[in-house]
Amino acid sequence: MQQGKSTEGSYWRRAAVRIAAISSWSMLLWGSWALAANLSYGVEAAARAGLTQGASSLTLTCLQTAILEAVSRRCAGPAAKVIAPTLCASLIHALLTIAAHTAAGTPALLAAVGPNIAASVAYSLTYAAGLALAAHPELRILQRLVQISQGLRRRPAAIARASARVSLSAPAL
Repeated sequence: MQQGKSTEGSYWRRAAVRIAAISSWSMLLWGSWALAANLSYGVEAAARAGLTQGASSLTLTCLQTAILEAVSRRCAGPAAKVIAPTLCASLIHALLTIAAHTAAGTPALLAAVGPNIAASVAYSLTYAAGLALAAHPELRILQRLVQISQGLRRRPAAIARASARVSLSAPAL
């Protein structure tokens, strides 16, 4: 029995490190996005939206990832390990994000939360597929889904680098 408790404890310690790293990145990314999306409403409104989104992204990504980990561990089959955690985590994240911005009075609600919620669903699906693949490595389709999603995550950085090269090489007017 002690061996099971030790294994369970080390699993959750590793999960806590993953959760902290992902949540911190989420706070910076989506807080900046909400700030930029609301700049046309003034600095005060933009700062309020950015702080609201940053705080909610940090908190909700922690919650979302913990839900994905916990629900996945309770599901038996590989399909259930992907579908159930994704639905639970994505719905809770979307509802709480919309509620936080509504309470804060974010003026451009859809612009501030739309991309975040879409990314949240993609994140949940990818994370749950990764957990299912770890539990069932024989499933090649999940492995391909994880590879595709990793390629999609790298694509924005490549686009940004290409944009920087174009703007640096453009002739001055």
